[in-house]
Amino acid sequence: FEGNKARIASTSTTGGAIGIGGGVGTAGTHAIIENCMIKSNTAVESSSDGGAIGFFTSVGGDGLSYVDIITCTFDSNNAIDDGDGIWADESNGEEFVILIDNCTFLGEISCSGTAGCSIFNKDADITVQNSGSPSITAGSPAVDVVNTNSPSSTTTASKISFSGDCPALGQVLLPVEFVHFNAVNKDNAVHLFWQTASEINNDGFQIQRSHDSKTWESIGFVEGHGNTNESISYEYQDRQPLAGMNYYRLKQMDFDGEFDYSKVVSVRMSKDMATISIYPNPVTNDFTLMLNADNDGEGQIQIFDYTGKVVFQEMVNLAAGFNQLPVSTNQLSEGIYFVQMNHHGQLSPLIKLVKK
Repeated sequence: FEGNKARIASTSTTGGAIGIGGGVGTAGTHAIIENCMIKSNTAVESSSDGGAIGFFTSVGGDGLSYVDIITCTFDSNNAIDDGDGIWADESNGEEFVILIDNCTFLGEISCSGTAGCSIFNKDADITVQNSGSPSITAGSPAVDVVNTNSPSSTTTASKISFSGDCPALGQVLLPVEFVHFNAVNKDNAVHLFWQTASEINNDGFQIQRSHDSKTWESIGFVEGHGNTNESISYEYQDRQPLAGMNYYRLKQMDFDGEFDYSKVVSVRMSKDMATISIYPNPVTNDFTLMLNADNDGEGQIQIFDYTGKVVFQEMVNLAAGFNQLPVSTNQLSEGIYFVQMNHHGQLSPLIKLVKK
């Protein structure tokens, strides 16, 4: 989102790039804003707020609306009043629950508006975690919290919380300076490549993977180079990626136990398995089904007739690598059928089978 404007002449508006309004009938909604660059957007007319994103309820409601802002970069957005980056107000009953995860705010700490250079929170429930550079911390000039729903209308941090690795504004985050971190799909594996410009006290990198960019698992570790001013290149292969979307990040770990995270990269893998083959075909009695499996586990062989009805199915045990599975067709009449394998939710393409 770049160069957008929230602009109604002489009228207060909100959200230069994105405006989200709650009210009657919107309770229970869940919006996700993910992997975005939000740059040079403005809310500039009359007391306008939220240069990049504005949350506002002008109609009373009685429920919750959830918004997740994940792995986004906010750069040089501007509001004439409050919140160059994000402005949130839940003034009439409807509640916003906002998660800001692994986001970076750049060029929004000059306070061109009256308050809340990066985030201005007016009553919403906001959690900031694993914030990028410059990071956002309670009490920093980058965050303003005004709880006008409280009886005394006093400034309070009771409705904004900080978790994860969120050091003080301006503090150096990483003893490792990253040049790049990329991921590509090659030969049914995900290849991760990254490069550092310098390293201080670097024990190494824990490779973490997720299917939704929220729940992470460690899948490997690559040793670092301790202390160096030389540029170092690294790589890692995930030979058993998940079907569908794969998210990756690096947990950079110091020798003293301190750590921080890289940006998140993603690769989409096909949900289809590699093509199966069968022999002989046409078949009189038994045939052999051959396939490569990514990992050990149960699979299900299914045979369909020309109407799509399942006429045969059998559970089988698969081993990682090449498999040959005998299948009996004695119960099938002569005709044309289609064979498919289901392994951990991954479906092979249908193979035509002729029974004689």
